[in-house]
Amino acid sequence: MRFGMLRCLSWAVAALALTSSCGDPDPDSTTLDGVWVGVLETGSLPSGSNQITVDVESAEIGMPVVATVVFGEGAAPPPPTDPDLGWPMGVDPNLEAVPVADGYVYPSHQGTRTGNDLQIDVAVTELWDSWCALQTPYSINDTTEAQCLPNRPWDATPFECMVEGDAENPDMPVDCLKLTLCRRTRVCTCTTTDGCVPSTVGLTLEIDLTIDGDEALGTIRWVSEDPELSARTARIRLTR
Repeated sequence: MRFGMLRCLSWAVAALALTSSCGDPDPDSTTLDGVWVGVLETGSLPSGSNQITVDVESAEIGMPVVATVVFGEGAAPPPPTDPDLGWPMGVDPNLEAVPVADGYVYPSHQGTRTGNDLQIDVAVTELWDSWCALQTPYSINDTTEAQCLPNRPWDATPFECMVEGDAENPDMPVDCLKLTLCRRTRVCTCTTTDGCVPSTVGLTLEIDLTIDGDEALGTIRWVSEDPELSARTARIRLTR
């Protein structure tokens, strides 16, 4: 009889342990992969849309998060073909910040996971990869460091823009959006030996998400050398 009671008790303890284990899942083992679609609850994109899509391909504890981010609902801008024109077409040349483009697939350059929290960083200047590749690098102070317009003073009015001349060079009319991209926001980093690539010190968007089942709440924070721009945040809500 005693043996039978002990055996029943051991089964009951085992069943209790199993029930407890199943009822308290380890958040580190929860799968966060999937396509998360939602909206900016505050603010909007340059296009006027507020949609955001985050495709999480892999999010394992201790490993970099592999994800892509798409803003807006429209198609990505067609590839640039003219190095003398700023790109994408239609962007306000008076912009003070680097915009994001609807439809472009931004890769996450680094991301981390802690429990059910994700942080995904997107380099906004990645958009100009193909445009920077078209640019001619102009040396800065006769070094290999360069930029995509001559290193001379520039002038801009509502109607025309130019890079000023010097004793050996005449004034150089330039597309106003190209002037903004090359000299104001500096989306390209150039050398005379390797050409131009997207700047690695440009604007970054830091996306922080807390996931509960198939819902995610979080924020987007603009990270920039400009402290006024870095203060900008927006709330986002996503579902899988």
